[in-house]
Amino acid sequence: MARSGWPGQVDPDEVINELVLELKILVIMKKALLFILFSMFWLNTTFSQPIIKIWGCEDSLAVKQQITLYLEQLNIWENIYLSVGFSPNVPNKRKGFTICLNSQKDNGYQIVKVSIDDRLNKTEKRIVLAHEMVHVKQYAKGELQVNSKREVMWQGRKYGNQFTDFQRTPWENEAYQQDNQLATLYKKQLENPFDLNKPLTASKTIP
Repeated sequence: MARSGWPGQVDPDEVINELVLELKILVIMKKALLFILFSMFWLNTTFSQPIIKIWGCEDSLAVKQQITLYLEQLNIWENIYLSVGFSPNVPNKRKGFTICLNSQKDNGYQIVKVSIDDRLNKTEKRIVLAHEMVHVKQYAKGELQVNSKREVMWQGRKYGNQFTDFQRTPWENEAYQQDNQLATLYKKQLENPFDLNKPLTASKTIP
């Protein structure tokens, strides 16, 4: 540090100039840090969203619109690879079926497969897709899991793999409470695309 005047005396102007310079450097560093944090957040939200694949469907655009709406309504932003297919060969002879194919995330993504009976009419397909998307949410958020012994875990509680009344299980109850309203919301959006979406509430639906 430059000195002037009597020996040992510090020039106040020099001190002020150095402090101002240090303050400017700190401000620049703070701005750079904020820019890096913002960039990381933007990259994460841009490239860490569900990847959707649709197959076996004539109107894949309409299905994609439904899935996009359901993802938003169910707050699904986790890293999942979602495969939605339409086929007459649905497992267990059900209208729809959802399964998570990997218990651990491969390459940062959880693989979830949805199968829907393509013999259903348009209204039934809409409701069944909404129903299965609730199960997608359950898998994505770790609420519903199936371990290596094929035992179902729901919110940390083991339920085994044998059910006398499958539709009364808590994960099915949640899906039945929301599927009809999700499907109705999509239908209303088609009729009035500028109408604001309302939050979901519990709703009774068809079996």
